[in-house]
Amino acid sequence: YLWDDTCCINKSVVGEHQESLAMMGDWYTNAEFCITYLGTETSCFKSIKNPWWSTRGWTLQELVLSRKAHFYNNKWELLQPDAGISKADIDEAIAKFSRIPIEEVCRGGSSSTLHGFDIMHLMSRRQLTVPTDQAYALMGMLGVKFQAFHAEGISMALSRLICEYVIATNDVSVFNWFG
Repeated sequence: YLWDDTCCINKSVVGEHQESLAMMGDWYTNAEFCITYLGTETSCFKSIKNPWWSTRGWTLQELVLSRKAHFYNNKWELLQPDAGISKADIDEAIAKFSRIPIEEVCRGGSSSTLHGFDIMHLMSRRQLTVPTDQAYALMGMLGVKFQAFHAEGISMALSRLICEYVIATNDVSVFNWFG
């Protein structure tokens, strides 16, 4: 199966959209690999410098929860590792321009080495078009699920996220977050 979040989520059906937001983290974690469209003109990793997609909120899940990622440029050409560059080198490059700790890059279902505070801090530097998505994009990263309601606003969405996370983990580090 192939799942594409921009094509497979029917946003006009509210229930489907809400359920999809809660399930997205599971879908990335359970996927064999993730196809990531970079939109860059280059065809080699060495020349990628601070791509715009690495600052998007939803790409945090793609880059962390996927077990493996295949990267494509703006012509949908697979970016091949440059000669002499290993997967570890690619992970290091991704970590550098996305500001994700290297041990978190494509960790899949493995437990995070980060506290909730650190995960929320990673999201706070990212861009989202819908403000409540800052909370909803963190559900999979923090391992919690709750019903998404875009009308509730960012404050309520973050409050519910923090509440669910603390109940599930007893990690109160999230109260130090100031994103």
